[in-house]
Amino acid sequence: MSYSSSGVGTLLHLAAVMVLKEFGVENPLEDATHIPQRGGGAAATAVLNGTATFVCTNSSSLAGFVANGQLHPLLVTTSTPVEGFDAPSAADHGHPELEQLVGWTGIAGPADLPGDIAAKWGGWMDAAVSDGKFVKTMESRGSIIRLMDPEKSNAFIQKQYETFRALVDELGMRIEG
Repeated sequence: MSYSSSGVGTLLHLAAVMVLKEFGVENPLEDATHIPQRGGGAAATAVLNGTATFVCTNSSSLAGFVANGQLHPLLVTTSTPVEGFDAPSAADHGHPELEQLVGWTGIAGPADLPGDIAAKWGGWMDAAVSDGKFVKTMESRGSIIRLMDPEKSNAFIQKQYETFRALVDELGMRIEG
């Protein structure tokens, strides 16, 4: 079995390792072949051309390939269905812990960012996620829109860090050379 990712040590590399581990591959670093690529598009192309068996990536990156029948989604790591992806969730497969594998986008500023500027950004983000056309467009591309306040964002990012740091430590993953 082989898998592609957007590069060594990227979240997509760790995601594939986590999926393999959760589905019973005891030593995914030795029992599966990682084929790193230069970006998510190249990683998906590696599956398309048969170089790799599978890829773990953001649904928005695969939406076009899925819509035109080039790729078949095997599972989604969201708790709710993803528009355009006829695929069971990780929980459906008995692995709800894989719901931690979510692509996300955040906006950050310097620690001394004035409160009025941060509030302005928050207002723009709130307006975007309240815009039905924007949400529909993003959902049609495989995204699920969830706006978090700064405290929830920080907690989410910290949990992501801890989850993947523990996986890296457990498997002894290190960059050498």
